Amino acid sequence: MKNCIYFLLFPLLLGCSEPEDITNRAFLLTGENSKSWQLTTINVNGGADKIPLDCESDDVETFHANNSYIYSHGNKSCSNQGNKNGKWNLNDDFITLDINYNDDSYLPNQFKIVHLDESKLVLEQIVFDKVLLTYLLVD
Repeated sequence: MKNCIYFLLFPLLLGCSEPEDITNRAFLLTGENSKSWQLTTINVNGGADKIPLDCESDDVETFHANNSYIYSHGNKSCSNQGNKNGKWNLNDDFITLDINYNDDSYLPNQFKIVHLDESKLVLEQIVFDKVLLTYLLVD
């Protein structure tokens, strides 16, 4: 009889999981002061994952808790451009991430946060195609 009770309760235990608390996304993105993220894969329209170009492989994007943002091109820069500075904002829905650059060299970007935890960030950008950008936390 004891085994029967465990058998009946087991599906209930599996079905009970905490929903994601999206209100802490700003902290997951920046930590106490800042966090740096590196692009690892790009997926366009659900096709095969692609790795960034070699000249983008050491680029790092840093989000600061004061809403400042730095895009560092790294040593393998695809162009002679320096780092890009700007501001980021997480909208009230905790899903939409806006990045605005301090100069006119890049247009503002808006992303949907698909996934965010302590070490992984997945952003969706829809321009002409659905593009998923996967980042890992830089140690």
